[in-house]
Amino acid sequence: MMRAEGSYREVSDQFPVQKKTYCEFFGIRPEEVNEDMIRSFFEHHQTEHLDELIAGYTEMANLNSQIIHDFESCDAECDKHFFERL
Repeated sequence: MMRAEGSYREVSDQFPVQKKTYCEFFGIRPEEVNEDMIRSFFEHHQTEHLDELIAGYTEMANLNSQIIHDFESCDAECDKHFFERL
């Protein structure tokens, strides 16, 4: 598996948190695991939900565009009232 440049350092910097998370998730004591097990687990699962996140953000972007379109007339009316009072 190829790693993105800098990913090893990022994993190393987060290791104490990852070890705690790994042990809590699997219900094991920290002394029962080694760094390679934990590092391998997080490297394997780090992009597991990436496609779902991308789809979610795309859906939200489309929804936001629709909301902007729906409220354009409100913005125009507010601008009109504001500039009429100047």
